[in-house]
Amino acid sequence: MSTRWVRGLVIASVVLNVFLAGAFVGGAVWLRNAKTGVSLESAGRQLPDQDRKAFREALRQVRV
Repeated sequence: MSTRWVRGLVIASVVLNVFLAGAFVGGAVWLRNAKTGVSLESAGRQLPDQDRKAFREALRQVRV
């Protein structure tokens, strides 16, 4: 192997390792800061009947 070839492999390895480390750390931060939201289904269930009907109708209009 020539020195040039080995140098290219080392650079590629460092770039790949930095990318993987960044992905790992970024994923860990993203998971740690993830907030559990309320789904639209459970939010709709908590409304009074009259508001629930209006809520469902508004969702139907948005879907189309």
